[in-house]
Amino acid sequence: MFNQAAQTADSERFWKRLARIDQLPTLPLIVQRLRDAVENPASDARTIADLIENDPAIMARMMKVVNSAFYRGFGEITSLQDAVVRLGMHTVFNIAVSTSVFSTFPPREGVEFNRFAFWKHSIQVAVGTEVLSSHLGVQDRKNLRRDVLHLTGLLHDMGKIIFEQYFHDEFTEALLLSRQQDMPLHRAERQVIGADHGAVGAWLGEHWQLPAEVWHAIRWHHAPEQTQSTPYTLLGLTAASNEIVNFGGLSSGGDIKPGTVSHSERLGLNEEDCLALAEAIGSAAEKSFLMQELLDE
Repeated sequence: MFNQAAQTADSERFWKRLARIDQLPTLPLIVQRLRDAVENPASDARTIADLIENDPAIMARMMKVVNSAFYRGFGEITSLQDAVVRLGMHTVFNIAVSTSVFSTFPPREGVEFNRFAFWKHSIQVAVGTEVLSSHLGVQDRKNLRRDVLHLTGLLHDMGKIIFEQYFHDEFTEALLLSRQQDMPLHRAERQVIGADHGAVGAWLGEHWQLPAEVWHAIRWHHAPEQTQSTPYTLLGLTAASNEIVNFGGLSSGGDIKPGTVSHSERLGLNEEDCLALAEAIGSAAEKSFLMQELLDE
């Protein structure tokens, strides 16, 4: 269970304010049902298709993805059930989640916080976790499923969206403080707001009933060394992917560019490795169905 008390830097005042917000975003019922179905060994493609056909937005996006250039080489798909088979249940679930969060928090320009740039960064980190797992040869580990890596990368900075939506003035102040003093944004957030986006993102992840390993990675992606987690975990890869995307100059999501690659070094990667990986991540992200959806918004 997410523990606020363990975060000594987080202020009691902030958490009380957050608890009083009665219109926090929730995952739609269809996404919750899909999550349960995907985790149920008895589910099959028909089970998933029956759920999706009740949500036109998710169904439309899924059919667009399955007939995109990436999958189209296998022939056009017109059946929802065949689409589930081709994509796989976990990819379908990720499409449902991305459809929901894009709909709830649509990309838009901003003076201090650009939500379009935020989503671009999130997609690159999501793709980066997969690129890293393949590069390191750990993609077959049970706790590093591709869909879980992708989901965690996509949602790792969701706390920033909560700040922008409900604590706008304080978040703007934190962004300015970070830039003016060349201070990591998560530290500026703790100083100004009383909590950082990792903590709030983890809180939201538990609120959405995401797997504990996912919101744990969201919570500590700026400080994996403060946990007992080993480098080759969901947390380690998420932290390194975020760092590489920032260090390589692909995008930042509002953070300043890191001067070192300390999280990546825990995986045996040096700065030269990180720059090469950043190039690979950027190229792979451009082909991502999520990036294409973002550009179409």
